[in-house]
Amino acid sequence: MRIEGMELKIVDLSRTLYPGKEDRRLEIRRGIIPTDDTIMHEVDTMSHLGTHVEAPSHFYEDGKDVVDVPLENFMGRCIILDISDPVMTTEVLDKADRGRIRPGDMVLIRNRLAPQKTFLGVEAAKWFAARKIKLLGFDLNLTTGQD
Repeated sequence: MRIEGMELKIVDLSRTLYPGKEDRRLEIRRGIIPTDDTIMHEVDTMSHLGTHVEAPSHFYEDGKDVVDVPLENFMGRCIILDISDPVMTTEVLDKADRGRIRPGDMVLIRNRLAPQKTFLGVEAAKWFAARKIKLLGFDLNLTTGQD
């Protein structure tokens, strides 16, 4: 895709979920509506499963829901930081970044540790804020090794 002389690549970060094989509840039950014999599926799941966005409404009483966040907020230049440390100190981030992050960039942290062992502390959050990034994401897709 080309926009204003730039070559762009769309990267789909979603991953396939498998009912009964996820760390959190995901069930799909098939049923038939008796009035017209229509086959329907009931999906029973928990939030924080698979690829998702933490909407401002998750943290703030009057925060925006994800459907109210402009799609442009999820588009732009992205820097991938490969980090294998469970605690992302400013030293760890400096080493992974090597001066590549620019204001307005999106940053994806690729961390192959178990998700519950990944920790972003206050100092690391300030480190990202000082660089004026647009979006911070975590790639914790450990089971398939997909990039």
